[in-house]
Amino acid sequence: MKLKIKNSIIILITIGIFLSQNLFAQNVTVSAKLDSARFSIGDHIAVHFEVNNPNHFSTLFPDANFDTTSKFEIVNVSKIDTTKEGYKRTIIYTNFDSGNYVIPAFQILVQHDKKVDTLLTTPLSVYVKGIAVDTLKAIRPIKKMMEIDYTFKEMLPYIIIGGIIFLLLLALVVYLIFFRKKKQIVVKAAPDVHYTPYQKAMMAFDNLEKENLIASDEVKMYYTKLTDILREYLEEQYKVAALESTTDELMERIRFSSIDAASKMQLHEILSSADMVKFAKAKPGLNEHAAALVAARGFVERTKPMEIQNDER
Repeated sequence: MKLKIKNSIIILITIGIFLSQNLFAQNVTVSAKLDSARFSIGDHIAVHFEVNNPNHFSTLFPDANFDTTSKFEIVNVSKIDTTKEGYKRTIIYTNFDSGNYVIPAFQILVQHDKKVDTLLTTPLSVYVKGIAVDTLKAIRPIKKMMEIDYTFKEMLPYIIIGGIIFLLLLALVVYLIFFRKKKQIVVKAAPDVHYTPYQKAMMAFDNLEKENLIASDEVKMYYTKLTDILREYLEEQYKVAALESTTDELMERIRFSSIDAASKMQLHEILSSADMVKFAKAKPGLNEHAAALVAARGFVERTKPMEIQNDER
């Protein structure tokens, strides 16, 4: 009897996992579209990607996919645009060889509950049209430049402007010779104050706290500024493209940095919580707002350069 109950529980768990995976796969779809299937040589070929992801699961567009074929050159890769339905991104290519081409499927990774699915777009057919050349006609030499005579009316504005410039220069020479003081007062320029990324981040945290945005019910602006401070600090201190990256892209870029694992995990929690406020309209409690600021300060404090730590000691 106990064996039958145990087997029944295992079967129910297996069915539940299977149904949850199917439901996840059905809720997320990807597509790639062209503005047109026919282009001329040198035209911009825009490929628009859409990820129908209403639950906003973590989505990654791998950079390795963008260079699809040596026949196409990448002109521009846009940043990821977050919408209510999911995510959008556009890649612009160009081609200088006529013919029929197929842009292969792109891989887009979607993560949910520690499970990563690889979704593929459909391949895209492109026809690149060449330039028509009439080979029967002889090649003509380049025509010489035509010389055009200027009238006095056309030259008059330039004469006036030249006269004004001459009078200004003459007045400047007279001033320098007769009216300039013999002794010049030397004004020392104020020295440039250079702040380290750590100092900039700490001052920005102080300013954010003084703004008191939570009291004004500007919660979204509070978390936007908080994450911008962290991203600017990472971009200056660790030389990673942080400002234009999604949370998952940023975590991938600092994976091999000198930041310890515990700090990386804390950074991911801060950014993910902020994303929930900015995009999913989450409403943390008052204590959580202050805790987020304390956690952000702690992350910068732990990851600052060793020379700053030694100076403080």
